[in-house]
Amino acid sequence: MQTAFSLPETIALLSRTPASGEVLGLERSSRFVNAAQKRCAQYECVNARIEEVDLMLDGIPATAFDAPWCRWVACFVSSPQSLVEGLAKALKPTGVAVFHEYGDYASWRLMPPRPAINHFVAAVMESWRATGGEPDVGLTLPGLLQRSGFSVREVRPLVFTIGPADFVWQWPSTFLRSGAERLRELGRVSDLEVKMIVAELAEAERDSTTVMMTPLVLEIIATKHSNWSPNQVSAHVNAPDGNHAMECERRSGASPWRTAVEQRSILDERARRLLPEQNSSRRR
Repeated sequence: MQTAFSLPETIALLSRTPASGEVLGLERSSRFVNAAQKRCAQYECVNARIEEVDLMLDGIPATAFDAPWCRWVACFVSSPQSLVEGLAKALKPTGVAVFHEYGDYASWRLMPPRPAINHFVAAVMESWRATGGEPDVGLTLPGLLQRSGFSVREVRPLVFTIGPADFVWQWPSTFLRSGAERLRELGRVSDLEVKMIVAELAEAERDSTTVMMTPLVLEIIATKHSNWSPNQVSAHVNAPDGNHAMECERRSGASPWRTAVEQRSILDERARRLLPEQNSSRRR
């Protein structure tokens, strides 16, 4: 069994899971759960299961699974430590956990700089922290993982530079427009500030020389110790210090100029290499 925490991750993991396996998608919003279930039915994903779960209240409804993929999950929960502890208890020995979480959200910038968009990024970070989240949670995850029975195999930065003509531009530009409206609903920006954000984005899109640097994401890959039991998790996390060495590979990245297809190919290849091989004799 492999576990993902949103629809894109669920679909991606399904491509690496045999018919005898199962992918479990966990989502807190009932609206997104319904949308994910409809999409899975549309794609005939018979071995996918989507459940409405609040990870802070309900925990992880799975045991002895092979690999979780958490992308932009830890930055929104009130206790990343509880999330990691839950993964340690639910993951099988030697299972692999993969995280994609922000390490420097403020690195999201445009070239040339756009002041209103810089203000938008700062307002987003403030809004997340106001509800108990932490945009740069990736900086604390390696330590939490090591203290919860994992060996950290790799910490790798993922950051891209893109232009308005790149397909990937649609992701941050769509979030900028919808996010500005959401911040206005929350009372964190004014009507005038929303207009300035949208106007700056439109101006940037008309300028073919514009370059956007996406917010830095940390890809963190960790393996659960084979001799680690659920009862050890709480005791070890509460200990003053952990004695597990960090096994971190620092690799030089390729050119950040990627098409959307190339980025997906990179993630698919890394999933193929890192997720445990499946066979019918293994526990699901």
